[in-house]
Amino acid sequence: MGFLASSMLFGVAAAGIPLALHFFYRARYKPVPWGAMQFLKLAVEQTSRRLRFQELILLLLRILVVALLAMALSRPVMCSGVTAGNRGEAVDAVFIIDISYSMNAQENITRLEMAKQAALKVTDDLPPNSTVQVITTTDRAVAAGPKSPRNLDQAKLLIQNLKSTAQSTDYLAGFTEAVSAFARAEGNAKEAYLFSDMSRGGWERQSAAIRAKCEELKAIGTLYLVRCGGQSIKNVSILDLRPQTDIPHTGSRMPFTVIVKNTSSETVNGLTVTLKVDGKPLDKDAQPIEKLGPGETKPVTLTGKIDEAGWRVLTAEVKSDQLADDNTLDRVILVREKVRVLVIDGSPNDREPEKAGSFFVGHALLPVPEEYRLQYHVRPTIVKASDVSPGMLADQEVCIMLNVPLGGAGALPADVVQRLGEFVREGHGLFVSSGPNVEKNTYNRVLGPTGADLLPIELGDVYEAAKDKPFFPDPNSIDLQSFLARFRLSANDPFLQIREAFVQKALQTVEPQGEQAKAAGRVLMRFNDGKPALISKRVGEGEVLFLTTSLDKDWGFFATNLTFQPFIHGAMTHLIERSTTGYNKIAGESIRYSPKDATKTYQVIRPDGTKETLGKPVGGANEQLALTIPSTSQAGIYTIVESGAETGVRFAVAPDLRESETMDPLPDSQIDDLLGFKPEHLNSGEEASQKADSVRNRNEWTITVLLMVLLLAGLETGFAWFCGKAW
Repeated sequence: MGFLASSMLFGVAAAGIPLALHFFYRARYKPVPWGAMQFLKLAVEQTSRRLRFQELILLLLRILVVALLAMALSRPVMCSGVTAGNRGEAVDAVFIIDISYSMNAQENITRLEMAKQAALKVTDDLPPNSTVQVITTTDRAVAAGPKSPRNLDQAKLLIQNLKSTAQSTDYLAGFTEAVSAFARAEGNAKEAYLFSDMSRGGWERQSAAIRAKCEELKAIGTLYLVRCGGQSIKNVSILDLRPQTDIPHTGSRMPFTVIVKNTSSETVNGLTVTLKVDGKPLDKDAQPIEKLGPGETKPVTLTGKIDEAGWRVLTAEVKSDQLADDNTLDRVILVREKVRVLVIDGSPNDREPEKAGSFFVGHALLPVPEEYRLQYHVRPTIVKASDVSPGMLADQEVCIMLNVPLGGAGALPADVVQRLGEFVREGHGLFVSSGPNVEKNTYNRVLGPTGADLLPIELGDVYEAAKDKPFFPDPNSIDLQSFLARFRLSANDPFLQIREAFVQKALQTVEPQGEQAKAAGRVLMRFNDGKPALISKRVGEGEVLFLTTSLDKDWGFFATNLTFQPFIHGAMTHLIERSTTGYNKIAGESIRYSPKDATKTYQVIRPDGTKETLGKPVGGANEQLALTIPSTSQAGIYTIVESGAETGVRFAVAPDLRESETMDPLPDSQIDDLLGFKPEHLNSGEEASQKADSVRNRNEWTITVLLMVLLLAGLETGFAWFCGKAW
C-alpha cells in the first residue's frame, strides 16, 4: 500500500488524544475514605472491572477512528511507490498506437480509426493537469510527440493525423519506448495504453522479451490493452511476383507468376489478378480466381510482351478483400535484349557431345531450332575448364560450372577462381553442378570459407542409391520463397514431373547446426531421402546455386527430365534478377543509391507523391558516395531524381508480409498467459475511457477508509451511550 498525501499520516499522532484524555480523567478522581461505604467494597470491585473493560473498548474505538481518519486524508492506494492513475489525480499517460498495415483492415471503419477515436476519448477524460506522450509502433517504435506533453490539444492533433504503414507488428519496440517515456514523466500516476488489433504475430514474435518489458511497465504504472476491432476479416496477400521460367527480355510474350495466399480463416471467392508494366496493363491480361480456401496458396500465370529494354516496374494486383495494403506488389526488373551466359564444362566429350553436361545445358538455354538461335535472347558460350581466362567473365551475366575440377589435369585456373569470387560479389550469378570431378576436399578448400567463400555448404562423400530405388527431387521439400515454388504449387502435371528426374548418385553435404547454420547456405530443394539437392548462398550482391548431382547421364537422369528446361531458365532468371535486389526493398528497410553525378542535389518522390530533398551524395574517405532514404514505411515506388526533374531511378518497396502470416488476433486469456499477469483489457469506444476511470477509482482506498471511519464512529457513539460514557 502507498499514500498519495503521505504527509497527512502525521495526523495518526492525534490518535494519542483519546489516550491522554483517558488518563487525564482518571487523575481527576481522588479517593476519600468513608466508613459507611466500606460494606459496599466488594460490590464496587466487581463493578469496576466491568467499567474498566468498557472504557478500554471505547478507548480503542476512539484511537482507531482518529487513526483511520488520518489515513483517509493521506489517500491510500493499492501499490507502493510510483502508481497508476487514481481518482482526480493528474496522470502521465503514454499512448502506444499500432500503425502496422493490419490496422487498415475495414470493419465499418478501419481499425486505425477505432484506435484514434479511442485515444482521443481517453485524452478528453483524463484528469486535469495530465500529460500525454504518443508512441507509434510497428516492428520499430517512434516517439511521435507532442513537444509539450502537457499540451493535450497538440497530442490530439498528432493522433488525428496518424497514418498506417506497410510494416509488420512487433509490440516489443512499443513497450520498450513506453518504459523510456515513463522515465521522462515527473508525476506519480502513470498509465500506458496499447491501441491495437492485438495481432498474434505482434505478441508471439518476441514473447519472452515482451513479457519482461511488460513486467517493467507493471511495476511503474497500469497497463491498458485497448482492443481495436476483432471481427474476422477476409484477406488475400500477394506473396511474390517473378518471371516464370525465363529471363525478362524484349521481343516476345513472357509468362509471369503471381503467388497469392488467403491469409484469413474464411474462403474468399471472386478474386481477379492483374499485372501492369510501368502502370500499363500487359495486353489487358487478367486471371480470375473463383475460390481460395483458408490458408491456401496459389500461383497465377499472366503473360505479356515488353517492347522496351531497361529498368521496368511490374505491378501485380488482386481485388478485392477487406485489407487493401497487401493487395498490390511492385517489383523493379531489368529487361534485356540479350543475355550472355558462360558455360564451363569440366568433362567435355568431343566424340560424343551428347554425353556431356554442356550438351543438355546448351539445349536448355537455347530451346529453339538452330536457324533461330541467332535471334534468341540467350547467348551461351561453352568452353572447357582448362581454356577459361578471367577476361571471359567480363560481359557475362551468369557463369555455369559443370563437373569442373579445381585441381589436377584440366582444372580451372586459379586466377579464374579468384575472378569468380569478384564476379559473384559484384552482383552476378554462379551455378555449380556436381559430378565425378567435384572432389570434396579440393572444393571445400578452394571454394569454402578459407578460400573464395563461394561454396554454400561443406561437401561430403558421394553416395549412391540402390539400382532399383533411385532417389528423386521431392516437390514437397521445395522452399516456397524460392524460384522453384512453381514446381511445388503448380497443378500443371509437366512441372510436377520433377519428381521423375531419377538420380543414382549425389554428393552428401554437412549441414551445420546452431549459430553456424545462419552463415551457411539455404536448402531450396531436397531429394526424397531428405538430403539436400539444391542449395543457395548469397555472396556479396550476387548468389551461388549448388546442385549436388550432375547434369549429364553419369549420375542420373535429372538433365533428361521434361522439367529440366524450365528448371535451368528459372535458375538463370533468379540469378540474373539478383542484380535488381538493391532496387526491391521491404517496408522499413532503407534505400541506398550511388548517383553518377556527385555535384548535383537530389530529391525523392514518395509513393504518395510528396517530395523530399535528399541533398548531395555523402560518404567517407574510403566509401562510395551515396544517397540514403532511411524511412520507407509506405509501400510503392520511390523515385530518386535530380532536383527539378520528374523522372529518375525507381525503387519498389513491398509490404512486410510477416504482418499477414497470422492475421488472427490473440484472445485476452492467451495474452494474460503470455505476460504472466492480467493487464486491464478494454475495447475501443466509450468503454476504454469509462473503464480507465473506474480503475483509477478502484486503485484509491480513500472512500473505503472514510466509510470505515463512519462505521466505527457510529459504533463508538452507540457503545458510549450504552455505557453512559459519552465524551
